Amino acid sequence: MTTFSAYANEIDDAMKRVGPAYMCGPEYEYRASLSDLKSALLDAGVPESLAVYAVTGISEWIVKEHSANRKTMTAEDCNRVYDR
Repeated sequence: MTTFSAYANEIDDAMKRVGPAYMCGPEYEYRASLSDLKSALLDAGVPESLAVYAVTGISEWIVKEHSANRKTMTAEDCNRVYDR
Protein backbone atom coordinates (compact mmCIF):
# COMPACT_ATOMS: atom_id res chain seq x y z
CA MET A 1 0.00 0.00 0.00
CA THR A 2 1.33 3.42 -0.96
CA THR A 3 1.35 6.04 1.76
CA PHE A 4 0.43 9.69 1.45
CA SER A 5 4.08 10.65 1.99
CA ALA A 6 4.94 9.00 -1.32
CA TYR A 7 2.93 11.76 -3.01
CA ALA A 8 4.31 14.63 -0.93
CA ASN A 9 6.87 15.70 -3.55
CA GLU A 10 4.27 15.74 -6.33
CA ILE A 11 1.91 17.85 -4.23
CA ASP A 12 4.73 20.15 -3.11
CA ASP A 13 5.90 20.68 -6.70
CA ALA A 14 2.35 21.46 -7.82
CA MET A 15 1.91 23.94 -4.95
CA LYS A 16 5.16 25.69 -5.85
CA ARG A 17 3.96 26.28 -9.43
CA VAL A 18 0.66 27.95 -8.52
CA GLY A 19 2.02 31.26 -7.16
CA PRO A 20 4.51 31.97 -9.95
CA ALA A 21 1.92 31.00 -12.57
CA TYR A 22 -0.53 33.51 -11.10
CA MET A 23 2.00 36.29 -10.68
CA CYS A 24 3.96 35.94 -13.92
CA GLY A 25 2.21 33.61 -16.31
CA PRO A 26 -0.78 33.83 -18.59
CA GLU A 27 -4.20 32.83 -17.26
CA TYR A 28 -4.09 29.39 -18.89
CA GLU A 29 -0.82 28.59 -17.06
CA TYR A 30 -2.41 29.50 -13.73
CA ARG A 31 -5.46 27.33 -14.45
CA ALA A 32 -3.20 24.46 -15.53
CA SER A 33 -1.20 24.73 -12.30
CA LEU A 34 -4.42 24.51 -10.27
CA SER A 35 -5.49 21.50 -12.32
CA ASP A 36 -2.11 19.85 -11.69
CA LEU A 37 -2.50 20.46 -7.97
CA LYS A 38 -5.96 18.90 -7.98
CA SER A 39 -4.60 15.89 -9.89
CA ALA A 40 -1.74 15.48 -7.41
CA LEU A 41 -4.20 15.52 -4.52
CA LEU A 42 -6.46 13.00 -6.24
CA ASP A 43 -3.47 10.75 -6.99
CA ALA A 44 -2.65 10.84 -3.28
CA GLY A 45 -6.11 9.53 -2.48
CA VAL A 46 -7.73 12.76 -1.37
CA PRO A 47 -11.48 12.59 -2.07
CA GLU A 48 -12.51 14.72 -5.05
CA SER A 49 -14.81 16.99 -3.05
CA LEU A 50 -12.00 17.76 -0.60
CA ALA A 51 -9.45 18.29 -3.41
CA VAL A 52 -11.80 20.73 -5.16
CA TYR A 53 -12.41 22.54 -1.86
CA ALA A 54 -8.65 22.80 -1.19
CA VAL A 55 -7.76 24.03 -4.68
CA THR A 56 -10.61 26.56 -4.63
CA GLY A 57 -9.48 27.88 -1.27
CA ILE A 58 -5.87 28.16 -2.39
CA SER A 59 -6.90 29.98 -5.55
CA GLU A 60 -9.13 32.41 -3.66
CA TRP A 61 -6.36 33.14 -1.15
CA ILE A 62 -3.75 33.75 -3.87
CA VAL A 63 -6.05 36.11 -5.76
CA LYS A 64 -7.03 37.96 -2.57
CA GLU A 65 -3.47 38.37 -1.32
CA HIS A 66 -1.61 38.98 -4.56
CA SER A 67 -3.93 40.62 -7.09
CA ALA A 68 -2.60 44.13 -6.37
CA ASN A 69 1.02 42.97 -6.69
CA ARG A 70 0.25 41.12 -9.91
CA LYS A 71 -0.74 44.34 -11.63
CA THR A 72 2.64 45.92 -10.94
CA MET A 73 4.83 42.82 -11.47
CA THR A 74 7.46 43.36 -14.15
CA ALA A 75 9.48 40.83 -16.11
CA GLU A 76 12.51 41.72 -13.99
CA ASP A 77 10.52 41.06 -10.81
CA CYS A 78 9.39 37.68 -12.13
CA ASN A 79 12.96 36.77 -12.98
CA ARG A 80 14.30 37.92 -9.61
CA VAL A 81 11.55 36.53 -7.37
CA TYR A 82 10.43 33.42 -9.25
CA ASP A 83 13.47 32.70 -11.44
CA ARG A 84 11.31 32.85 -14.58
